[in-house]
Amino acid sequence: MIAGHCGLPFSQPTGAGLWHNPGVIGLPANDGTPRTWFSVLRDTPRGLQIDTRPLDYDFAAAQTAMRWAALPEAYAATLSTGLWDNCDILPDPETQAQGRPLAPTTVIVPQPAAALVAATA
Repeated sequence: MIAGHCGLPFSQPTGAGLWHNPGVIGLPANDGTPRTWFSVLRDTPRGLQIDTRPLDYDFAAAQTAMRWAALPEAYAATLSTGLWDNCDILPDPETQAQGRPLAPTTVIVPQPAAALVAATA
């Protein structure tokens, strides 16, 4: 399953499959860097390969646009600090990881699970 919009990139095995979240473009991952995250999926002989990578962007321009639109300052600040102003909904492990920079990851979902994903897409 691929889901999005939570802001935290992760891959978690779930029985016979995988739950993957690539992060979200436009919101840092609460890791103390202004980067956002995305994933690239590729069919390989070993299975479905998921590469999750950071994206550097002009966060200062995005902040300016947010401030001009009178959006909440806490959101604008998050773009440069890379830290969320509120972690109330996060489980404890994710809250404790606040401010720790994430590293790129690569995950392989072996065949036949990857074939099932391709067949249902």
